[in-house]
Amino acid sequence: MTLDLHGTKHEDVQQLLDAFIYKHMTKKTSRIYVITGNSEEMKKIVSKIASEYGLTAVENMFHSAEMIIDFI
Repeated sequence: MTLDLHGTKHEDVQQLLDAFIYKHMTKKTSRIYVITGNSEEMKKIVSKIASEYGLTAVENMFHSAEMIIDFI
């Protein structure tokens, strides 16, 4: 369950991530991964969108270009 945003324009992230989060919430997925690349701005956008759903996006400690969102 991975969404690759690497190379995606910042203004397109909201729609893509909203759809991805909604899809996996309805499927009762426990965790998703979002590839952000190394852009700090992209990581901030992903964190902000996750927080709108009451979720937290954390940087993967083994892969800094990836964020993890848990639905638990």
